[in-house]
Amino acid sequence: MEGMKGCGGCHKIGLKTEGEIKELKKDGAGFGVASCDACHTRHIFSINEARQPQACQTCHMGFDHPQWEMYSSSKHGVRYLLKQNKTLPETVAAPTCQTCHMQKGNHAVKTAWGFLAVRLPMPEDKQWAEDRITILQGLGVLDPLGNPTARLDVVKTADVARLTQEDWQKERDKMMKTCNQCHSINFAQAELEKGDQMIKEADRLMSEAIVTVADLY
Repeated sequence: MEGMKGCGGCHKIGLKTEGEIKELKKDGAGFGVASCDACHTRHIFSINEARQPQACQTCHMGFDHPQWEMYSSSKHGVRYLLKQNKTLPETVAAPTCQTCHMQKGNHAVKTAWGFLAVRLPMPEDKQWAEDRITILQGLGVLDPLGNPTARLDVVKTADVARLTQEDWQKERDKMMKTCNQCHSINFAQAELEKGDQMIKEADRLMSEAIVTVADLY
């Protein structure tokens, strides 16, 4: 759905002509995704504003990607919100979205798993590998025979997924280092591995759903 009341408020939808882009921008749609004023809102353009987790909330919320809901109800988020309203002292440790996902403050927002938890190479677990192939086919990254499509080139160009084990490990190590500022390495590794397991289980459900829907046609 185009426009501020639908997906077009934050995301590009399909290929657009220059004329269509102009009209979308005039109507206030967020065509372009993550423009400067998405985080540093216009007229003030405050760095401090962009460093607050609420700056991410505008887009990263809702039933289909509830990152804000997960953060604000997590211990990290609760402590930071209590810090903001002065219930906790300024010196208390309370990481924001930016602490973990923009470690150097240079706009390089990356995760090891990437957009929609897409990554390559395939896992060694046979069932998981089959599930991920089904998902990549559903996303149009692989064709029905399992061959890469032109969409994989888009993924590569946009750098929205880690496509080698080395790239994945580099991002995982970077996150481990960030976690280690407050937590032990063993604790951080155990928690991140829990996340890996959740992705594995979610992939199983997603794969089953894709097959079920495909069978309807």
